[in-house]
Amino acid sequence: MVKINRFSAINPGALGLIALYLVTRASNQVLFKLVATSSTSYSDILFKPIFYLSCMLFLLQAIIWVKVLRSVSLAVAYPFTALIFIFILFSGNFFFGEPIDVGHLIGAAIIIYGALVIATDHENG
Repeated sequence: MVKINRFSAINPGALGLIALYLVTRASNQVLFKLVATSSTSYSDILFKPIFYLSCMLFLLQAIIWVKVLRSVSLAVAYPFTALIFIFILFSGNFFFGEPIDVGHLIGAAIIIYGALVIATDHENG
């Protein structure tokens, strides 16, 4: 059997939901970082509206993930969650000026390659 597309088992709608999940998860982490850097104590967090926004976004990402799992097996979908590290790497740099060095970029490339290998390996076995 000839494989035309290594992602043939994943429909475009599922890939879109996975991408949306990654964006909401990264956004959630950026909001939590904003809460953490703008709060002086744990009780102060409760008075930050952005904290509640990030909690709602957390719920939204859980709902999106359930929708992903309805259309794709866990073994196929979950490796893509490793890509969150790449989203966070660049979000941290963009929003907070956190540095990105060569080691980060090499690690990101390894994560991307690993996620693709794991997510597509199910077709071989």
